[in-house]
Amino acid sequence: MYKGDNKHIVDAPHPGFKGYISHYTKLTENSNFYLFTDGFHDQFRGSKDKKYSFRRMLELFEANIRLPLDEHENMIASEFQQWRADEIQTDDVSIIALRGLLDSVR
Repeated sequence: MYKGDNKHIVDAPHPGFKGYISHYTKLTENSNFYLFTDGFHDQFRGSKDKKYSFRRMLELFEANIRLPLDEHENMIASEFQQWRADEIQTDDVSIIALRGLLDSVR
């Protein structure tokens, strides 16, 4: 797991900023790769304004890892809608799931 940089792309430049950190990893034929914003796990719900949580989102991904990607997409969208219920969406939600990248990265 790689955490993204804390500097947003649209932030104003600040002294000392030396650029973004690049991360590299080896992928296999069975690799699953996820890129996502914080919008899903930061979504509030209920009278206590409880967030969905990062841990819970990762558990959701892991529990459904064997689903075909099109079903995975439907499962994630459904889970988000159920969690959000009647609350307003508080942030952008972007999730990219990729599988079987070995041929494309050689």
